[in-house]
Amino acid sequence: MQELLDEICDYFGPPVDDREREDIDHVKLRGVADHFNITLIKARKLLITGGKYSTEISREVQDLHAQGKSIQEIMRRTKLKKSSVYSYLPYDRLAYNLPDSSIEAERQKQYRVRRRNASRSDDEKEEKLWKEMTALQGCLFSTCKGFDFTYWIRGGEMFVDRKEKSITKASVMAAYRKIRQLGGEVSGPKQLGVFGASYIWPVFLKMGLVKIRNE
Repeated sequence: MQELLDEICDYFGPPVDDREREDIDHVKLRGVADHFNITLIKARKLLITGGKYSTEISREVQDLHAQGKSIQEIMRRTKLKKSSVYSYLPYDRLAYNLPDSSIEAERQKQYRVRRRNASRSDDEKEEKLWKEMTALQGCLFSTCKGFDFTYWIRGGEMFVDRKEKSITKASVMAAYRKIRQLGGEVSGPKQLGVFGASYIWPVFLKMGLVKIRNE
């Protein structure tokens, strides 16, 4: 992940700071996003993480966050959407940078781990699943309707950037038990029958827990 961050920062060039006179013709954020096949928001967040991008609004968001202000309060003060607020904050861990190719590698690794640990108790399997989901937080996913989203795990809750209300760990595990009951074959998120299924299902799909059943 450090290698990916270094490549993006090298491609962008010298740091940008709107407080300084800038004579260098930089690659635009859109150019970075297109070159690395990532979203514009992710490109900005990565460059901020690498210390390559600083603007008045990014500094304001980071200052408010450093003061302990909540995301909701920062949204009220800056008039930004939640996804934009997150995009102006650096990643806490480079593991949050995982591109889709790395998600696939992680999915394959966790599949092998799950097979080796098939004899674990149900509680142990669910705790393992929660750890796997924690490792993939910050990655980009898409709902069945094509809406991109990411999520963060805090304690026993899953926070989605497109949703105000969090999804509890209990709901995630209920969905997981439903999938196991169906042998992994489901036709879509509605079959999970839990709150937040439209966001849980794409994550499970990426992790290889579900197979789409045509009805």
